[in-house]
Amino acid sequence: WKVAMFEARGDVPAMAMRTFIQKDLIAQGVLFLVSHNMSYSFTEQDHFDVVAAYRKTLSDLASHLKQGILIEKMGCPVIEPIFKVR
Repeated sequence: WKVAMFEARGDVPAMAMRTFIQKDLIAQGVLFLVSHNMSYSFTEQDHFDVVAAYRKTLSDLASHLKQGILIEKMGCPVIEPIFKVR
């Protein structure tokens, strides 16, 4: 069980990167809610599909960050936390 941590990069907030990753992985059929849990029910093909989805998403993330177009490419608003520490 792994929890993803995000840090702002330049003028791109951490939540923008999280939003992009979450939206892109879900579009490829991989549920991502800041953590990703593997299951014994996964087939070998499921493993390949998940790795391919992460490879594409992280490659796109790196490319968009490098070009400075991540927020434009998201196609949705940045996720905002519901609860905040006071």
